[in-house]
Amino acid sequence: SSLSIPSANLQNEQICLALEQLTETQRKRVELFYLYGWTERQIAEYEGVNRYAVRKSLDQSIKKLKKFL
Repeated sequence: SSLSIPSANLQNEQICLALEQLTETQRKRVELFYLYGWTERQIAEYEGVNRYAVRKSLDQSIKKLKKFL
């Protein structure tokens, strides 16, 4: 089923509000991982951190986002 324009706009607004709850680092990692398809390893190498830090950050980000969506 397709969303109506007002419904899609409301959904986009909710997503934007949820993303605002994340730290800048969390937002960047979510964007790289989910929108651009980077792996945890690629993000870790790009940022100069270990993969565990990226995984933990992504997990925390998803928990935060679920509270708002």
